[in-house]
Amino acid sequence: IRWIDEAFGYGIFAKETIKGGAYVGEYTGVVKRCHLIYSNVNEYCFHYPIYNLFFNVHTIDSQNKGNEIRYMNHSNHPNCESVIVYHDGLLHVCIRAKEEIPTGTELTFDYGHDWWGDRKVIE
Repeated sequence: IRWIDEAFGYGIFAKETIKGGAYVGEYTGVVKRCHLIYSNVNEYCFHYPIYNLFFNVHTIDSQNKGNEIRYMNHSNHPNCESVIVYHDGLLHVCIRAKEEIPTGTELTFDYGHDWWGDRKVIE
């Protein structure tokens, strides 16, 4: 984890070469319900991949409790991707390398259209 600049803040970088398809980590944090009337979503929320008919939308919030994966920045051409894994009755958001990632390269993934909303996209 290291500082990039004021626009990006911190980022996470490969300590060694990561093979394509390799497990990088799991997005962890506090699973909480998203309220439709008032927003309780912050910059570190990852939508939990379950929606139901009663609009019970949940998110994994890693703002105050999470691991190093929360420092992974967005890219329009990411070298990692999120994969949903069902294990022991729970869904896990795992991150894997899309391609070989050389030592010292920043790890990135696509935050998706929903995350950006009214935010300005930084190239």
